[in-house]
Amino acid sequence: MNPKIPVVAILTSPALKGSRSSIRGILDYAQRHGPWRFVMLEGREGEQTFDLAKLRCDAVVINIATRADVRAIAALNVPVILCEPLPPVRLTASGSWPLNCPMVRMDSRGVGVMAAKYYLERGYGSF
Repeated sequence: MNPKIPVVAILTSPALKGSRSSIRGILDYAQRHGPWRFVMLEGREGEQTFDLAKLRCDAVVINIATRADVRAIAALNVPVILCEPLPPVRLTASGSWPLNCPMVRMDSRGVGVMAAKYYLERGYGSF
């Protein structure tokens, strides 16, 4: 008997460099720990269309969401990872992500400080 191969929906725009890097990381992880099957969006932010109610998946990785998407994702009752939300998530009155799920965010300020320190230590005076 063959075990079921998990299906992961990646609902992030591959048109953005940061999203492509996230997708590459997910695919690298899957290659080591898979097999997995993927359902992915195509196109730029705002051009994607998908019917979450018809989506048959075992997990969701998402960075683009509307209030309707959030309700549909919650109804799937599968694990969700919010990855660098676009736009920054403020989908509830309190400003928090309404699903109880892990969130991956880049520390842009920390990256900038690290880059500035690197170049200043090497004697560069302007960037």
